[in-house]
Amino acid sequence: MKYLYEKILTNPLNSFHAHDEVGPVINCVFHVHSEFELVYVVSSFGTRFVGDNISNFGAGNLTMIGPMLPHHYYNSPSDSLSKSWGHARLLQFKEDFAGPMLFKIPEMKHVRKMLDAASYGIEFREPAIRQGLELFNRLFKIKGGRRVALFLELLTVLSESRYVKLSSLAASHTLRFDDRMDGIMQFIHSEMEAGRDISLKKAASFASMSPEAFCRYFRRASLKGFVEYVVDQKIGKACGMLLNTSKGISEICYSSGFRNLSNFNRHFLNIKGMTPKEYRKTVHSAGHL
Repeated sequence: MKYLYEKILTNPLNSFHAHDEVGPVINCVFHVHSEFELVYVVSSFGTRFVGDNISNFGAGNLTMIGPMLPHHYYNSPSDSLSKSWGHARLLQFKEDFAGPMLFKIPEMKHVRKMLDAASYGIEFREPAIRQGLELFNRLFKIKGGRRVALFLELLTVLSESRYVKLSSLAASHTLRFDDRMDGIMQFIHSEMEAGRDISLKKAASFASMSPEAFCRYFRRASLKGFVEYVVDQKIGKACGMLLNTSKGISEICYSSGFRNLSNFNRHFLNIKGMTPKEYRKTVHSAGHL
């Protein structure tokens, strides 16, 4: 998959960029840019690609992506609930937005450590998201010097919280997707969106490869096995429905592409560490609805 280089156009009156992406789905292609980016998902769910990490995202997710780290947020159009269902809030800033020395002073050591970690992509956990969200949202309304002070407070709060790295490789050593892999990924998602089973044999045939060669190729490009990737996508779709709908577990099982409930529950427990029912209860109690 070729990376699109995104040139971020900022307001000359502002030192960093804050804006909303709103539409039926999050309008995002596989791209890189020279800015750090904080992404808060207000609404929608789908698959997130950050470096060599392929994982699920949903409403309430907060991620920081470092400069030139390839990333992509994918929503399935068939999951969209409205014209504004795909909603993400973005903060984009250069490392030297306030001068070359700001993040080198002793008081900024935790922020510096966080920015270094962002070269792999990082995802924040509670309670950092709750604590940072108020500051994050206020940045979209405030102007002048208080805006810069508030932004530094947000970075400080996040840097002193718990976060996890996403990619195993930093920005300069990431996924090796090409045009063939791009077509394969589009084929996989289109088949799943149409409700059709996507087998290894069918995917290999689409790529004009033997199943064995396809498996090796897919793992080299994505650093995940084909079957593992497909199961992850199904579980991700199930998580989105558990989070955003009142559908029963059995209905969600079949809607997400599984053929029987026991297989669904086994894979869900293996990936999420809890049952679908426990997941729904945990997410609801965390206030993500």
